[in-house]
Amino acid sequence: MASFWKKIERVGVENFPCRLDESDDCYYARDYISEGGYQASEANDLITNFKKSPEKKGRPEWKYKEKAIKRFATEIAYIPNIEEFYVTCIPSSKAKGDPNYDSRLEDTVRYLKQIKPGVEIGFPFSIKKSMTAAHYGGSRDVDQIYSNLLWSHIKSKKSNIVLIDDVLTTGAHFKACKKLILEKIPKANVIGLFWARTVWPDEP
Repeated sequence: MASFWKKIERVGVENFPCRLDESDDCYYARDYISEGGYQASEANDLITNFKKSPEKKGRPEWKYKEKAIKRFATEIAYIPNIEEFYVTCIPSSKAKGDPNYDSRLEDTVRYLKQIKPGVEIGFPFSIKKSMTAAHYGGSRDVDQIYSNLLWSHIKSKKSNIVLIDDVLTTGAHFKACKKLILEKIPKANVIGLFWARTVWPDEP
């Protein structure tokens, strides 16, 4: 991984509510400070812009969301040999057709393809019904998230699959998507790539 992508190794640490375990190969770029506001860190500013509601499309501030999408994709492109991976993303909490559906992660993957044409991308996941986003208090139960996933297919012979998301807090969505991938492609090596990892103000 490029130097600013750090491996997540704090599994099983007390007060760190992460569902990842030693079998998970996951990386993050920076720390997102919980309840810190956009001024709390660079990550907070980037994620705030990245998560701007689709309702704000067409307003002057929308350009900051587009800029964040391009930056996330560009930082993924820094990863050495990224062309050797199949890249996809965790699906939105809203079903396609929902007025609040946010394509930010899919747009990130598509922009990655523009700047790295050799990368194989695809979107094998969708969801059965819209759910409350996790950062607004939605479910972080792996089984519940898994039960709402739908699978199409992956048109690739590559066994290394990179699954991107914006913020890792518990890793529940990653675990649910990884479970489905491994059911469909048992020999897959699933790698999680998160733009930020949630930390709390009193975390050492």
